[in-house]
Amino acid sequence: MVVVTNRTIATLLPIIQQYILPGTTIHSDEWASYAILQDTTYVHHTINHSQNFVDPHTGVHTQGIESSWGSVKKRLRKGQTTNPDLLETHQIESCWRRRNKENKFNNIVKSIRNAYPVV
Repeated sequence: MVVVTNRTIATLLPIIQQYILPGTTIHSDEWASYAILQDTTYVHHTINHSQNFVDPHTGVHTQGIESSWGSVKKRLRKGQTTNPDLLETHQIESCWRRRNKENKFNNIVKSIRNAYPVV
């Protein structure tokens, strides 16, 4: 996840190009700014959310990112932060929690050890 100031083509395309390899298949909703992806090196499939959340013919959906973003928004609604400067921190924490569902204590210790190795 990347915090963006707006969802225009000028903002989104450079970020997509920075983080996603050419040739990668991208699933998105039909937000107008994503239409540019049809003219790039990406394979782009869309889902029209006014019709379905999962395309019954192709299986295209955006449920994974919707779920990830939902967990960040849930923390924000709980009042755990109102500072927009902390949004990226909450996104990072949310991603870490999803990847480390089991043995959180051991995994946080390993993460700290990796970040601050004993010299």
